Amino acid sequence: MRSLIWVEAKRAARSPLLWLGVALVTPFVWLNLNGYWPIVPRAVEHAYGGIAVLAGFATLTGAWVGLRDIRAGAESLIASTPAAQKATLVPARMLALALGAFVTGLAAFGAAIAVAKLRGALGSPSLDLILDASFFVAGAACAGFAIAYFTRSRAVCLLVGPLLAALDVIVVNRLASSYRSAMWLVPNPRTPQRFPTIGYLPDIFVRHTLYVLALTAILFGAVWLKDSIRTQAHRATAICVLLVTLGSGTALASGTWLAHQPVSYAVFGTRPDQWLPMDGRTSTYKKMGQFQRKFGVFADDGSASECASEGSFEVCVFPEFGERFARDMADVMTILEPFADFPDFPHKLRMVPEISFADCVGVGGLTSGDSEYLLSSQNVTDVREEWEFTPEGVFRCSLYGRRMLSTPAKDAVNAWYGSTFGAYPSMRGGYYTKNRLQRRTTNLMLALEPDEVITRLRPIWADLQKGNFYLPGLERVMSR
Repeated sequence: MRSLIWVEAKRAARSPLLWLGVALVTPFVWLNLNGYWPIVPRAVEHAYGGIAVLAGFATLTGAWVGLRDIRAGAESLIASTPAAQKATLVPARMLALALGAFVTGLAAFGAAIAVAKLRGALGSPSLDLILDASFFVAGAACAGFAIAYFTRSRAVCLLVGPLLAALDVIVVNRLASSYRSAMWLVPNPRTPQRFPTIGYLPDIFVRHTLYVLALTAILFGAVWLKDSIRTQAHRATAICVLLVTLGSGTALASGTWLAHQPVSYAVFGTRPDQWLPMDGRTSTYKKMGQFQRKFGVFADDGSASECASEGSFEVCVFPEFGERFARDMADVMTILEPFADFPDFPHKLRMVPEISFADCVGVGGLTSGDSEYLLSSQNVTDVREEWEFTPEGVFRCSLYGRRMLSTPAKDAVNAWYGSTFGAYPSMRGGYYTKNRLQRRTTNLMLALEPDEVITRLRPIWADLQKGNFYLPGLERVMSR
């Protein structure tokens, strides 16, 4: 039986259908990396999201293998062989098929990592995620074989791959949008959110892999059971019953655990007690404020170790983003150099796993007394033009403070900055607001040279931050 499995596995691994699936997953990863800073974990996540394509081809391959004897007209001849009479031919083919599909699943992730490396990506892939998806591809191949074995229909086998792949995508998207824990019960769920230095939350992959393997074992046992009953192989029948029973128990246990996992987490630190499970209810969002007041901001534990400085500003990011990202972001921050000597102006940008609160919470909020602006690691773009929003955020946080307290005077200054230095300068010829005095003050600032406005703002900045400098005074400062 071992030699039979090896021969069939090599044959399955050479299947053009499986490698066509790998070939389609690779450009899917390449296209989805566009717009994001390339890191290896993100490329692996995109491959995980597109693995349903490969699973569809694996299902089609399995169905075609299941119909091989019928297509060749050799069903009676094969049934007379000793392997078939001992009920070892069918399980050997299924095991070999699963092995070949598993290898192509690993190859798809290898191609995804190679694509990311070609774009200069850093970081390490998650082995748990790769194994989970590869076992899913193997299970899809076994599902195709089982469908062919039970239906014996060429029409069904031709349609089963595309239909199951489409159904998988529809179900996954529908469950993800429903914000329910049942989303983790599909064989190929959406990727949980990943936080650098923490990992995936919820960390479903070990239990989900057991769940996928259990479902595959049920399919395997059901097909083998029918074959062993046909050949009256009593020992094989007992093994099949045991396999189906164990698979059902494991699927039930792991499925129950998965169904009780939260959809996502709001993260306020690196310890488990600083992770707030999110289930979409209003009461959960109210707890976010409590967690923020209790834990504050991410303490600087040194994990954002790739740093670069430019002028008065320093940017520190996680190693998987690399020094190049830190250097480029520091270069973008030089637009704020004229404001660097303003009181309490942030001079350091530090990356944290996530910001589950207002982005100004880190400004002036550290026990060290240093003002920092926190950068979220989520959805970091590689579009240089969009980075201009970061200096805009730093300026806004310094002006409005951690609690984002707004005054007409602050709003006038913020409107001037947005029109002069912002990522999308608007209304340079004038600024509109219902507050006539605020509109007149902003337009006065726009009429001056930026350096002159900065010079006039410098002595009043501290009072502006505290909300103690009012709009009439700001108008007088800008009109003198």
